[in-house]
Amino acid sequence: VCAVDNDYLAINSTNSNFQLNFGNLKNLNTYLGSFNEVIFKNQLKQFDFVLCNILAEVIKEMIPNIYKCLKKNGGVIFSGILNSQKDELIKILIKNDLKLLDVSTRKDWAYVRSLKDLHHFSSSEAPAQRKLEDFSFINRTGIEWFRQTEGQRAES
Repeated sequence: VCAVDNDYLAINSTNSNFQLNFGNLKNLNTYLGSFNEVIFKNQLKQFDFVLCNILAEVIKEMIPNIYKCLKKNGGVIFSGILNSQKDELIKILIKNDLKLLDVSTRKDWAYVRSLKDLHHFSSSEAPAQRKLEDFSFINRTGIEWFRQTEGQRAES
């Protein structure tokens, strides 16, 4: 697991939360800096999953590099997006060949789930629209995904 943030307090919090959830830090690499800087400096690539919870303006700049870093069929969740910004973000995702899987909203906030799909797809494909009662599932999704893939790796 790689965690990137430009705030050292967020990095410290990530380390603490990872330790609480998994009992150790052996599978966590934290990087201080912007996503675009960190992936190039450290040559990070081939991620199975990216969870991005920041402002839409920052996400827009990261999308081309997120695409480059994802494995085929790698997933990404974008959250912390204002409803008023989600349509523009979706257009950028489609332009960068990230297939929409789901768009969910709660009050003024939205999250978007996408997939790096190397097969061509129609930009008119409509993602599922639904209301969420609790956005905390986004963090649980990342944790459950990690636990599931770690179990698969241990079995191989």
